[in-house]
Amino acid sequence: MSTGKAAKRLGVSVKTLQRWDREGRLIPAA
Repeated sequence: MSTGKAAKRLGVSVKTLQRWDREGRLIPAA
């Protein structure tokens, strides 16, 4: 899933998703 699609699905901005990724809040799906 692309970052944009994931952000839209979660109801957050792409920048927020990227920040969460940097902070280690996201767990990559296998």
